[in-house]
Amino acid sequence: MEKHKGFHFISPKCIIPLLLASFLWIIVILSNPNFHVQLISSSPNHNDTSTVPYQSPRCNIDIAPFYIYDLPDQFNAARLRRCHYLHPHMEMCGFVANRGLGQPIPQRPSWYVTSEAMSELLFHARAETHPCRVYDPHIARIFYIPFYTGQYVSSVKEENNLTRRDATGVELAAYLSKFPSFHQQGGLDHFLIMGSRTWEGLRSENLTGTDFGTNRILRLPELSNLTILTVDSDLYVKQPVQMGIPYPSYFHPSTSDEMVSWQETVRHMKRTHLFSYIGGVRLWSMSADIRSKLLKLCKSSDHCAVIECEKGTVCYEPNKIMDLMTQSHFCLQPSGDSPTRRAVFDSVLTGCIPVFFSKDTAYNQYPWYLPKHPDAWSVFIEPDHINQLEKVLKRIPEKKIKQMREVVIEMIPRVTYVHPNASRDEIRFWDVVDVALAELTKQVKLAA
Repeated sequence: MEKHKGFHFISPKCIIPLLLASFLWIIVILSNPNFHVQLISSSPNHNDTSTVPYQSPRCNIDIAPFYIYDLPDQFNAARLRRCHYLHPHMEMCGFVANRGLGQPIPQRPSWYVTSEAMSELLFHARAETHPCRVYDPHIARIFYIPFYTGQYVSSVKEENNLTRRDATGVELAAYLSKFPSFHQQGGLDHFLIMGSRTWEGLRSENLTGTDFGTNRILRLPELSNLTILTVDSDLYVKQPVQMGIPYPSYFHPSTSDEMVSWQETVRHMKRTHLFSYIGGVRLWSMSADIRSKLLKLCKSSDHCAVIECEKGTVCYEPNKIMDLMTQSHFCLQPSGDSPTRRAVFDSVLTGCIPVFFSKDTAYNQYPWYLPKHPDAWSVFIEPDHINQLEKVLKRIPEKKIKQMREVVIEMIPRVTYVHPNASRDEIRFWDVVDVALAELTKQVKLAA
């Protein structure tokens, strides 16, 4: 028989074992959890369930894979483009710049003039590049709705027609209701961020009396099971579930080295003031009497430094605020228009031990982020004992002050919003977003 040149015929006796071996090899490969096929998409869409069907190997095991809804332009981007109308009494365009970081502070890399209302934008920017993000809703355990709730509520608060004021929230609920993922656990595995007080989104449908420009987005039946991550919880409302996240401060590091360097700087600052107070009286607020007493006490003491806040004062200049706090052992933190205040986290950032006069200012608001024992990192003084404030602080031994400050300094990473462009390989600590995702993971596992 003539031999064929260039190749050989395979004996029929070898074909069946060869096919069987090939089939078994394919099964082994496909069953390997590290094997994946990634389809490239320049703009992932939540209707496309084929993109990135695996969790990044860099994702921490304590954080479940989470999915971000790709909301239509009308819900976020279009509103930000009209930034002049985000707040009826404040120009917000400079604050929403740089994904919510605001304007950079000259001569201070990684420091920005960040508004206290920017947690929604900063969280979204960080979540988009997080290693635990997945693009397939079928394998996600947590679902993030990147709606800028506080920005929306603020932008329509002076709309007198309640139907028009609530319209965007109603449209959002209708939009989300189209997706099977939104219904699989009744919304219990979904969350959104609110960078303002939640009571502003909890207007009752049966409105009586003054509505104060509030919205009913968080009262909508479709959204009632969501978890709301907010800088200021309404502690008297049980549904929807609200969990506190820190107000943004001014520091947004891009590397762990920057964080360690700042902690060392704070640790070795020379502190010349026993205590300080940055704030105004706020005659219309619930804490007007306390603030008035603190201001009077501080002005009359040789051991206290004060920056009295009025419109156009240095209270709006981050450098002045940071400088005073880094020179103080203790920073007074009375309530303001609501129990919480952004200055609590400015205080932590500077290693200044907070002094509270209400447990709702921090202890009851931010359990995910604060040490279990309040007296390890802060001082609490009953409002009736304000006149004894200076005596109480003077009695704290220097050794105890150093120990408390060290706890405060160790808190800094957890209450910081890392720069949105930071490389994951350069960040070796958990920030606000990581902590929130890990805690949400615990909630979802408990509910399963």
